[in-house]
Parts: sequence; C-alpha cells; structure tokens
Amino acid sequence: MLAGRIDIENMLLGEEMDLKCTVLRPGMVYGKSGGGVATSMLFQPGAVEDGGIIKICGNPNRRLSWVHIDDLAEAYVSVMHRTNITSGRAYDLAENFGPTYEEVKLAAVKAMGFEGELKTEYLEAE
Repeated sequence: MLAGRIDIENMLLGEEMDLKCTVLRPGMVYGKSGGGVATSMLFQPGAVEDGGIIKICGNPNRRLSWVHIDDLAEAYVSVMHRTNITSGRAYDLAENFGPTYEEVKLAAVKAMGFEGELKTEYLEAE
C-alpha cells in the first residue's frame, strides 16, 4: 500500500507531469467529534471484556502520529494560498513523538468511563 502511494506521489511531483500540485500526508486525524479514529480503534464490539481485558490487534508498541483537524484544515488553506511556494513539494502533517497504540487505547477506554483494572491481550493481525 505504501509503495503504491509513494509511486503516485513521485509521478505527480515529477517533471514529466505538467501539474502544479502539493502532496499532503496527514497523520491520524483527531478532534471535533472523533471521526473514524474513535470508531475504528475504540468502539469495536468487545473492546473491553468482563474482567477489564482490552483486546489489541497488531503491534501495541507501534507509534501513532497525530494531527488535529483544525491544524489540517489550516494546512490545506495555507497550501492553496501559497502554491508558488508549495507546488512540487510533499509535506508530512503530523507530530513526531506520538503515543503507542496501546497507550491510546488504554487512555480512551478510561476516558469512556471504565473504572476497573485494565489488562491487555495482544492478538495477531489477520
């Protein structure tokens, strides 16, 4: 998936394309009503089982890079107003030292009102 995206970015930014474009690479978007992040990561059926066990699929130590929806909107507007500077470039729109997937999931479950002791159970990604 990533390799295909990089190929497309290189094609769009390459000299053979006569396009004025800017590539924006946002991290995990958060803010306002939560968006897809909250739905896909946190509100899965059985996110917290009896006994306070949280199921985490995949690598719990993977770091997530975040960007607030307002900052992302500001970046899009800035790019549109400065195409003479931004055209032909790619920008990563995220912070560098985000929390781990496990840290985010544990904090979110507590924020949703879970008051017991939490334990994590790691599942292999399918």
